[in-house]
Formats: sequence, structure tokens, C-alpha cells
Amino acid sequence: METLNLIQGSKEWHAHRDNHFNASDAPAMMGVSKYVTRDDLLRKMKSGESEEITPHLQKLFNKGHAAEASIRPHIEVIIGDDLFPVTGSIEIEGLPLSASLDGLTMSGKINFEHKLWNEKLVQQVKNEALDPHYTIQLDQQHLISECEKTIFVVSDGTPENCEYMWYEGDSYQQGKILKGWEQFEKDLAEYEYTPEPVKPVAQAIMELPALNVQITGKVETSNLTVYQESASTFIANINTDLKTDEDFSNAEAQVKYCDKAEKQLEAVKQQALAQTADIDTLFKTIDHIKGELRAKRLTLDKLVKSQKEIVKRGILEDAASALDDHIDILNKGLGGNYVQVQSNFGGAAKGKRTLVSLRDAANTELARTKIAANDLAEIVRANLKYLDNKNDHYKSLFFDLNSIVNKSPDDFENLVKSRISDFDEAEEKRLEVQREQIQQEEAAKLESKQKVEPSIQEKAPEPVKAEATPKVAEVTSSKISVEQRHKINIHKKIQIELVSEGFSESDAVKVINLIKDGEISHLQINY
Repeated sequence: METLNLIQGSKEWHAHRDNHFNASDAPAMMGVSKYVTRDDLLRKMKSGESEEITPHLQKLFNKGHAAEASIRPHIEVIIGDDLFPVTGSIEIEGLPLSASLDGLTMSGKINFEHKLWNEKLVQQVKNEALDPHYTIQLDQQHLISECEKTIFVVSDGTPENCEYMWYEGDSYQQGKILKGWEQFEKDLAEYEYTPEPVKPVAQAIMELPALNVQITGKVETSNLTVYQESASTFIANINTDLKTDEDFSNAEAQVKYCDKAEKQLEAVKQQALAQTADIDTLFKTIDHIKGELRAKRLTLDKLVKSQKEIVKRGILEDAASALDDHIDILNKGLGGNYVQVQSNFGGAAKGKRTLVSLRDAANTELARTKIAANDLAEIVRANLKYLDNKNDHYKSLFFDLNSIVNKSPDDFENLVKSRISDFDEAEEKRLEVQREQIQQEEAAKLESKQKVEPSIQEKAPEPVKAEATPKVAEVTSSKISVEQRHKINIHKKIQIELVSEGFSESDAVKVINLIKDGEISHLQINY
């Protein structure tokens, strides 16, 4: 770890953070932060915009720093060592990582992390079960500082309100953090910056004039014509092309307003009815306006629900398509359809009320599954490399490669060894049976020959030429070619080796001929 002489909160400290992947940002990068989404972090790092610190937030920061400073001597007594604030950085696998440590012992063995007192976190500390929001930050601190353990403290600065626990790090999670930053770095390079969207607020709705009707057997006074014109203009201006959070917010407000206007018209109508028995034109006009408002309200209400679902489906389909493209690229590099990853975009979208939160959830799930696919591709690549180093005649043993190649390297290696061992053992048994058959055939020939020999021996002995062994007989011609002589020498050497292994000379000759004729498929003579 490179230790930097920086004061936390200073201009230089912020400049350093802007060029590194920081431990405090790691939970957001992994999509588990309670305060910042992964998309927010991408937007901030791409734009270089500083987070706006409100007076309330600054007050909380100041309170936290004061509590940390006050409780430090008490913690030093607990651990029996001094603690020093440290800002450190390190490069791992090309990733510029950084962490600001509340305290580190001079030996570097113990790390100190302080959080301001709150009851929920206190309960987690008492149960020694921290949320990933905290453990991911601690694990990146461990990666950078290489400390042995962290004393995680929650306090208000007093020993009376102070709880602590020991955290020794999780090497598996640390590996996931590195993979997470690796994917985040790729996403950051491809990220197209757009300003942070302002939370949508429904536009002010054009108010319709108050409808006033006075009748005494006939309509005495009425602004119904003006009201009708205003209502028609209002209805015509309602947007039904819904795409953004703002569009949906406006539409939902307009649905409510149409419903309110319908009820007001009904109230005026009932009021007029109380004044006279039959004013046909008045009521028809009111009913017409009510009908228009109702029709628009129902249409808009359906549009809000259906269009929201269409936009939501589009976001999830885009994320799923991006994952498919990523997996296709990996599989092409591996030469087979080996990488398959289970995604849950629907589950990630559950409970998300705005398009912004839905996109962030989909993008976070996309990043998670891309990382999982990359990890699986590395395993497959290693397993394929191991299998490629084996003799080609074993390849047929792995007809189910697609279903086994994603095993852990150790499991895959053991499986390969087991199948090859079983094959070799079966092949050896087959050859043993074949050798026994050859020996039996030779024994039968010998027995037959011995029955004939007595009658031959009664005749005067004559020199007998040795009968050439089929296909492997010695060639005595002085005109023998170099190539033939070379093959004969090879055959002799093989024959000698087989005899040394327990074969008779005749059996050895038969085995050589079987190999030459291709009867033993997995063996051949290399001349």
C-alpha cells in the first residue's frame, strides 16, 4: 500500500479520490449502497461533478468526525495500540484502488472503522452480522491495507454509547469486489453522460372556471359556454404520448383532476335540477362536458398503466439483450456454447416506482450477471486448456463437455483423470484378452506341429529353411531397399520389447502384424 499524506476532506484528498476506485464507493459499485445507486456513481465519476453537501448533511459529517475523534482514545485502550488516520492506495490487476482509514496501527495489523451511533447498526454489531453495505467497504480496506482484522465501532463519541465487533475479512467477497470494479471500469468507459434527472413534479393544471347557473323556469344566468370552451381546450392539451417519469406524473395528476371536474359538474347539475324540472339544453351540455372529461380520464388512466408497462418492459428487455450479447461474445471466444448465466431482471425491477430507479436496478443486475459470466468464462477457459493437453484419442470420452466444462478446475481435473484412468484400465483388459487369444492360437498350432514332427524325424535329416513369418519375415536379398531395411529394424526392436514384456516371439510377430493391419485401432507404428 502506498501511504499518502492527505487530510480527509481537503481539496487534494478529493482530487485523489476522483482518480481512484474508493472503498466508500464500493457498496454503490456493487449495487448494495443505502445512499447511492450504481448509476448515480457512474454518472458522478463520468461527469466529475462533486456531490452537493447540504447544511444538514455537513452537520451529520461534522458530528460523525467529532464522535470518531472522541472515541479513538477509548478504542486504543481496547486494542492496546495507537491508531493513525491513513489514506492509502494500491493497484491490483490494473485497478487503481483507494481507501481512507479512520485508523491503522503502526504495524498495519489492526484497522479502525467508525460509524455514528444509530440503533439499527448497533443491533447488527451486537449480532456480529453487518449488512453488505458495510462489509464491502471493510473488505476493500483489507485489500488495500493488508491488515489482519478491523475493529468496527458504532458510537456517539462516549464509552457509554459505544459498541464494537471484530471483522476479519472475506477473501471470496474481496475477489468479487475486484471483479466488480473491473466491470465498472468497462461500464464507465462506455457510459454516456446525461445530467441527473430532476424528480418529476406534475405541471400546474389549467383550472376550469367555476360553473355558475341560476334558473327560474329558464336559464337566468350561466357561464356554461365559457366553461365548455375552457374544458375543451384543457382536454385537447392533455398529453397521451407517455415516455418519461414526468409524463406519467402529469398524466396521473390529470386523471385525478378530470375525476374532480366530473363530480363538480354533477353537483352543479343536481343544483340546477333542484331549481327547475326541465332545462334540456343546460343538462345536455353539462352531460356532454362530463362525458368528454370521463372519456379522457379513462383513456389517460389506461395509458398510464399500459404505457408504463411498455416502457418498463423495454428497459428490462434492453438489459436482457445486452447480457445475451455479452455472453455470445464470451462463447465465441471459447469456441462453444459453454457460458450460461441465470439473470433475474424481473426480481430486480420489483417495487421500483420510477423509471430512473427501474433503469438503475436493471443496470445493476446486468453488471452482476456480466461479472458472473466473466467468472464462468475464466473457469471454462482453464478447463478447456487442461483438456487440450490430453491425447486426442481421449476426446471421445467427453461427449458431454458442455455440461461438465463449467465445473470448478479441481473437480474438472479429477473427472478427466478418472475417465482416462477407467478407459486405460478397460483397454488394458481388452489387450490382455487379445494376448491370451493369440497365445491360445499359437499353442494350438504348436500342438498340431508336434503331432506331425515324429513322422518327419524318421526321414534322413535335411537342412530346413526357416519359414518366413508372414508380413514380418526377414528379407535376405542383397537388393533390399533402405526403406525396407529401416522397417525391418523397427519391427525387430518392437519384437524385442514385446518379448521382454513376456510375449513369445511368435506372439510378438502376430501383435506387430495386427498393428500394421489396423486391427488395434489406438496403436500405430511410427516409421
